[in-house]
Amino acid sequence: MEENLTALNKYYLIGIMSAGIIHELNNPVSAILANINMLGDCKDDADEIMDIITRNAKRINIMTSQLREYSLSASDAKASETSDITDVMNRVLDIMRNRLKYSITLNYEKKKHPPAKYSFGLLSQVMINILLNAAESIKGTGVIEIATSVIDKNIIIKISDTGCGIPDNIKLFEPFQTTKLSDGHAGIGLYVSKKIIETNGGLISCSSKLKSGTTVTITLPSV
Repeated sequence: MEENLTALNKYYLIGIMSAGIIHELNNPVSAILANINMLGDCKDDADEIMDIITRNAKRINIMTSQLREYSLSASDAKASETSDITDVMNRVLDIMRNRLKYSITLNYEKKKHPPAKYSFGLLSQVMINILLNAAESIKGTGVIEIATSVIDKNIIIKISDTGCGIPDNIKLFEPFQTTKLSDGHAGIGLYVSKKIIETNGGLISCSSKLKSGTTVTITLPSV
């Protein structure tokens, strides 16, 4: 059952990210089409117009490549692989840019850490789950803070938000626990994240207070 839930969660996240990327594609596609139409009338500016078209085409390529990379790495993930935390966070934040609403302030200080004993795909799946929960808990304006450190050769990641908090009746890290059933949420994100982290020797915990926010703390063994 655990493998099925992990796969279900992965495909759900791919769907969420695909929807965001489709939204993000509107701007570069519109820019390309507009400039193609201008080429016939503005031959003197052809080089500048082609430069705009090329830049926007590259932007589309980057967005679709990021989604493809996540899809493949999550499918082929091996626990024996290692990942750089900063690398993972940069890619995850790029992929999730559209989901982190403009009203949300994201504080993340990039630091150099030793690699963690997790594959890019597995660790990305965990981070996307947690950041997605954090973003959706914030109504209106709010803050998500990501802090990383190294203690006793363990990498510590803390993700805090100023969202609505989690009610006491929700049993954290158990499957099908959610306050968002009406929005189509299955309530398996934290459960899957816990299994991924603990299966590879790490720890994950969560503290929350209604109307104040939530903090998820992850401890990862480094190489």
